[in-house]
Amino acid sequence: AAAAGAVFTEGGYAGKLVPLRDQSGHTVAQLKVSVRRDAFAAALDEIDAITVGAFLIALTVATAMGLTVAQTISKPLRRLAAAAVAMAHGDLHQQLPTQRHDEIGSLAKAFNAMSVRVAERIDGLSQKTQTLALEISNLSAFGATLAQTPDPHAELRRLADMIRAMLDADSAGVFLVYDGQTTRAAYS
Repeated sequence: AAAAGAVFTEGGYAGKLVPLRDQSGHTVAQLKVSVRRDAFAAALDEIDAITVGAFLIALTVATAMGLTVAQTISKPLRRLAAAAVAMAHGDLHQQLPTQRHDEIGSLAKAFNAMSVRVAERIDGLSQKTQTLALEISNLSAFGATLAQTPDPHAELRRLADMIRAMLDADSAGVFLVYDGQTTRAAYS
């Protein structure tokens, strides 16, 4: 006879003896459970098939979730990269959607604020460059006028006024140097 808990085979059957115990833990009987080997093998094959199927379903779900998360993150990052490249090529008025309330949304908001500040600074520099170009043109014209004017001191005073205004200075003066001597010719 087989011991309690032992697995045994008899002909086309596999079985196990299971001890039945009383309240004090003494074995009072043994239950013999037998299953046909071919039914047991079929049950194992079915368990294997279910396990493989469950694994493939879990793998498919995990892959789909991974791709969704990757797409959720990479799509906004691709937009950010494209906007940065466009800014680098001179299109300074780039804006990204900011409806997200996560790190990607914070990044988009920061990028938009930076884009606005860069565009404002570039526009300001462009305006200053145009103003300076105009002033240089005026100075060139002034030089030609000064050579032909009957009252050079009045023209030099006008030059001092222009330079003070152009540089937003408190005062400006024009001094003439002749034989190493400096003389103030005009003041604004």
